[in-house]
Amino acid sequence: MVGLQKIVEPANFLTPKIPLASIEWYEQAKMYTDDAPVGLCVAYQCGRIILMKNDKDDDPIAVDTSMQLAKIKWNPSGTLLAAAGSSIEFE
Repeated sequence: MVGLQKIVEPANFLTPKIPLASIEWYEQAKMYTDDAPVGLCVAYQCGRIILMKNDKDDDPIAVDTSMQLAKIKWNPSGTLLAAAGSSIEFE
């Protein structure tokens, strides 16, 4: 996954061995077209969120929340994504 750059070695993108916090599909997203908005979200406990149009998206959006993620959830209209977690202490 392109969104895991600087976290995982390139050879390990397909099997990053990073604990997942949540995977959420927005059910009404038209994920079979390239014009679709993002509808798939993969969140890792380390705070990284990857937003994709579908499971074959070559250009995902990566977000670093700076939190230890516990859960993510789309709102009913698919326009907002909530992320819950705790802050990460920086030294």
